[in-house]
Amino acid sequence: MALALPELLQIEKGLTAFIGSGGKSALMLRLAHALPGTVLICSTYYYYPYENTAFLSRSHVDERTEEDMLSFLLKENRVVCAGEMVGNGKLGRPVSSFSRLKALADYILVEADDAKGLPLKAHEKREPALPEDADRVISVIGALGFMRPVSESVHHPEIFRLLTGCAEDALARPELVARAHLNEKLTQNVFVNQVESRAHLVYAEGFVNATDYKNVIVGSVKNNAYKRYA
Repeated sequence: MALALPELLQIEKGLTAFIGSGGKSALMLRLAHALPGTVLICSTYYYYPYENTAFLSRSHVDERTEEDMLSFLLKENRVVCAGEMVGNGKLGRPVSSFSRLKALADYILVEADDAKGLPLKAHEKREPALPEDADRVISVIGALGFMRPVSESVHHPEIFRLLTGCAEDALARPELVARAHLNEKLTQNVFVNQVESRAHLVYAEGFVNATDYKNVIVGSVKNNAYKRYA
């Protein structure tokens, strides 16, 4: 019997942070509705509340008020987006600490990175903005970035070049993406998303083969199809 996505990614109760690029939000929403129990979705940046998902629509509240309101929402809704309203319909980081929020829900899913909509990312020194008390960190990589110019497919292409030693006009070959990921040393838990063609699968397998990671999940959130490479 095929494992479900939460089991493939080894999501357990507590706080899981998602970094990288290539579909973090879509992955988090898919997981939120696949996990058993209550789920809080948060970010250490800014994000729009997920469609058809309850969220706290107040700003300038203290920790106790925020926690009471989230507890109330979680009694009526299994999945809730948390964060302080910051304008333009966006939510920011919650007022309460993540260690306190962990007491409110079975699972906390936190988007801890921003890639400006690009499929690949290299990180500045201040990135990613990982929450305190993260129990697991998962890096998301977008297969749509493979074999495209680094300058077009990578957020912070200049850092990617430093990490890999590639030329300015280089393509984001799978082995280069693997080299950058290995050199950053942020996490060995990887999900390669956007694998929606045979070519994408070949590129994703090239990434896997260029690392020593023991559990990489390759697939497509859009198509709800996944495969583990151990």
